Amino acid sequence: MKFACRFATLAFTLTTILFLLACKFKSSSNDYELLRRNEKSILETLNIPQNKKPLPSSKCYSNPMEDQFNATKRDSRETYEHIFHMCAAYTDKDYESCDVPNVVHLVPGKKFKFHHYLNLKAIQKILKPDRIYVHGEIFPFHSRFFMKAIQEFDIELVISRTFSTTFSGIYIRNGEHKADIIRMEALINYGGIYLDMDAYPIKPFTRFMKDEFSIGYQNEEQNYGLNNGIMIGKKCARFLLRWYNEYRTFDPEDWDHHSVRLPLRLYEKDIKGSKAKAYKKELVSWWAFDGNVSNQPMFKPYKKWDWWNVYAIHSFYRAYEGTTSFPIDFETVKTLDNSFGRFARHVLYDGPPIFHGDGKDYTNATVHMQSSYPKVTVKIPENKPALEETKCFSDPVADQYNAVSLTSNQTYEHIKEMCSKYTDSDYESCRVPNVVHLVAGRGFKFHHYLNIRAIKKILNPDRIYIHGEVFPFDNRFFMQAVSEFELDLVISRNFKTIFNDIPVRNGEHKADIIRMEALLKYGGIYLDMDAYPIKSFEKFLNDEFSIGYQNQEQNYGLNNGIMISKKCSRFLLNWYEQYREFNPDEWDTHSVQLPLKLYEMNPKHVKAYRHELLSWWCFDGKVDSLPMFKQYNANNWKNVYAVHSFYRVYAGTTPFPINFDTIKILDNSFGRFARYVLYDGPPM
Repeated sequence: MKFACRFATLAFTLTTILFLLACKFKSSSNDYELLRRNEKSILETLNIPQNKKPLPSSKCYSNPMEDQFNATKRDSRETYEHIFHMCAAYTDKDYESCDVPNVVHLVPGKKFKFHHYLNLKAIQKILKPDRIYVHGEIFPFHSRFFMKAIQEFDIELVISRTFSTTFSGIYIRNGEHKADIIRMEALINYGGIYLDMDAYPIKPFTRFMKDEFSIGYQNEEQNYGLNNGIMIGKKCARFLLRWYNEYRTFDPEDWDHHSVRLPLRLYEKDIKGSKAKAYKKELVSWWAFDGNVSNQPMFKPYKKWDWWNVYAIHSFYRAYEGTTSFPIDFETVKTLDNSFGRFARHVLYDGPPIFHGDGKDYTNATVHMQSSYPKVTVKIPENKPALEETKCFSDPVADQYNAVSLTSNQTYEHIKEMCSKYTDSDYESCRVPNVVHLVAGRGFKFHHYLNIRAIKKILNPDRIYIHGEVFPFDNRFFMQAVSEFELDLVISRNFKTIFNDIPVRNGEHKADIIRMEALLKYGGIYLDMDAYPIKSFEKFLNDEFSIGYQNQEQNYGLNNGIMISKKCSRFLLNWYEQYREFNPDEWDTHSVQLPLKLYEMNPKHVKAYRHELLSWWCFDGKVDSLPMFKQYNANNWKNVYAVHSFYRVYAGTTPFPINFDTIKILDNSFGRFARYVLYDGPPM
């Protein structure tokens, strides 16, 4: 009874406090109404998708999203050893009891077009997988079709490890050969269905899910090879392991020996013992050896091919592309009189299917003309125009295909050579590019979303680049930010050392290096994920390099959480070169203390600010000494352009989580700032 009374009293007290806070806030905010009683949830207003429930890992299945943080750190040899160590624990009983996981793996290239989007739509509609995983070192975020697919199909993006050799040290030069290895490792590690980006499912794959490994012939009329564009496999499939092991003899000059011809030899050598099934008609892969595109089933009239037993087909669309007098898209596919057109109409507009095996008779079905299909309502964002490459600016997205393959020493040599061509006249004439660089970590929370929204609203940059080895694609706030603010995601090179093989073990130290290299190579504004812009940065854009003190009242160091830099900044290049003496066991010697020493020795090409770029670290450990978490009128914000909040110190100190609703009554500077950014409240 006493406990119940105390609980009721406590509940009443908390309710009263929240009510008073709400009244206080409401009375001081006549310009806008945040606390209206019937307001919709902000999450609904912003259309932020809910976090998906993770698929549980089991003996039969491993989740690539959980594994990628470890997987990206392994080299080819370590990956090979990991796979064989894992699969050595598999027993005959495991292979017998496990089904193929109902997940699909894809490996896109640099481009993403209409027919790739169509494939994802078909996978979602026909296979209905639990997850679609898209693997790659980099992704075509510049493609309007790719960004549409991410939003529409809830795709999981899995960063692949960066590699240039096989596990036996043989050099791999070609992207297609890399993709061959990525798909094999994905199926062995996790299990599931692999499809090339132009390999289309025709019917559900239910009949294959009990078999250990299924694959199709390259051409049903010839015994040329097996086609790795359609594969269905249990985790640790034994045939796939043997095939993967043969890559120790890989020859980069022999185009399809290991990917197509070798698996057929392995299969024919021991068909029964291979634990694999190879199909000629069910999993169709018809390559036109004679070069005649019209011989490929997908590009014939649909009645000229027996689709009855076909479950999937590798179309080899690239051979067809460009052979029509018009581009194939949402409109023209409505009247395309071949199997591909019919298939696309089935997937996009619920036209009749391409096969006859659903109990209905489509023998005399006519090809529907354009008027028979609905007007296209698929809203695809337009491609952003590329930023012009100049002496003053380089585009990270255009550069990343080369940048990810460089070692630390090669990256330094590249930067040094590029900046050696910069003249005093260049430094004088160039402005800081109006672009923002951020470095993503594993987590992405409300305050990170708030930062990107503030950057967009206050700085209005030409581009926002997020750099990282991996990104939190499973996070609802992150995916909302990507789509809402058209973020450009830049895959960073995967490195474990800097300069002369000095180890970089800590993620924060890696991020220190990534931000410096980004500003040197491209120029722009760097902000930590909890460093918030308060006013426009226009006053800094003519200066070569700007940075703030770590604490305005102490000479402890300069804070690298807010930096504004021209490309090839001389101060930043000197600072970067000092990482030759980097000590991984010292937390902030190179990132905070060293730049202050360099500045005090030679302040010529840098401006350091105590108040304008505010970074107040609470050396006393007291949260209420941080400006963003005091009452907003307890700090003079008049000359502040940005503040590094150190939100991680504040996180968890409130009796309630900070989110779109609770921020409305948070009575400190952070709450006021958030209301300004989200709801057009009064500025700081």
